[in-house]
Amino acid sequence: MIFKPYTAKNFYVLVYNAVNFGLLAMIPNSNMSPQDLVAKAIALNSSGDLKQVAVLPFAEPLKIRYKVNAPKSKWVIESVNGEVQKRKVDGWKYE
Repeated sequence: MIFKPYTAKNFYVLVYNAVNFGLLAMIPNSNMSPQDLVAKAIALNSSGDLKQVAVLPFAEPLKIRYKVNAPKSKWVIESVNGEVQKRKVDGWKYE
């Protein structure tokens, strides 16, 4: 499903929903039509398991690997385009 806020030009929200799992992606500054965005997102993710990896249809596709059941002290995103992310959050200063 795709949602386009009426006040935002070329800004879309892609939504995927499955049993016990939901994925939300914001695509800013897209020159694609909503139909093309959905088709590209489906094509980019047709061989994968969205509960572990999503490839987002930006101008340069963005591959995000995540662990949805990460411990509460870690962010769910493990890597972006193969680059390992800093996931530990318990050492951050909260304001």
